[in-house]
Amino acid sequence: MIKFFNLLILIFTANVLLAQHTLFFEIPECPTSSIGEFKNFNETKIYPNPASEQLNIELKNFSTCKLEILDLNGRIISVENAKFENSTIKFDISNLEKGFYILQIRDKEKYFRKSFVKI
Repeated sequence: MIKFFNLLILIFTANVLLAQHTLFFEIPECPTSSIGEFKNFNETKIYPNPASEQLNIELKNFSTCKLEILDLNGRIISVENAKFENSTIKFDISNLEKGFYILQIRDKEKYFRKSFVKI
């Protein structure tokens, strides 16, 4: 579905209207990809947060996947392959500097992102 927006611009000087313009914007639908966001957050647990040595990750509905740590600019800091069987994986973060990070878990069909703090 394409959405249309119009924006009314009024230009004033000393409380006198000098000009009035209307701009029209067409915003097309975002393209879709084959990877969808994992939406069942109730079955996902990442703890402790903040953490200093390791993160415990509990996931259901994932099998073999990649665990990626990203900085706040989206750059990949660390990548590890993991296999979930409805269990907990302990992910070592002791080599990270203190700060804010994003844990991204991906497989072929879905992904999950959660921010965490390394202390």
